[in-house]
Amino acid sequence: MAKKRTRREPVEKTHVIYSVGASLDGFIADINGGVDWLHEAMVKGEGYGLQEFNASIDAVLMGSRTYEKSLAMGGGFGSSIPCWVFSKRPLAAKDVTVTAADPAFVVATLPAQGIRRAWLMGGGKLASSFLAAGLIDEISIGLMPVVLGTGLPLFDGGIAPTHLELTRKEEFKGGAFGLVYKPKSR
Repeated sequence: MAKKRTRREPVEKTHVIYSVGASLDGFIADINGGVDWLHEAMVKGEGYGLQEFNASIDAVLMGSRTYEKSLAMGGGFGSSIPCWVFSKRPLAAKDVTVTAADPAFVVATLPAQGIRRAWLMGGGKLASSFLAAGLIDEISIGLMPVVLGTGLPLFDGGIAPTHLELTRKEEFKGGAFGLVYKPKSR
């Protein structure tokens, strides 16, 4: 994600993509928030479409725990791509926008900033709040051939049943699948 922040022309709509790796039993992290299992399940040399996906993203939206885990793993956002971290608690953050604002308010501000595609990254609770508000345009899941048994779920409750339409599927080395859905009501 080495995009340089530049002034962009406003766009009509920002598409929010919830893109995440998940176990066969629907977890995006282990019970402690760890994702080592995900890296262990990945086949060396398989790109999983990540480079292309990252190149298509203009902004990142994430929860505070995902942000903190990302920093602990050596990741970082902000200087190369705009990043909003949703948090209701004080959070030490650098080069990102920390907000307690409603997700709908934040997403409504993105088109004026020229953001075409925003990556909703990790966080089943945050993803549930976005889905319940009708803010997710696409759900992209890297379904990995591993069963965790317990952990942090893909969605963390508080949502009505949402029917999805499969728009793309891809099989990867080692038994992983890339599945892309969109909510049927869109």
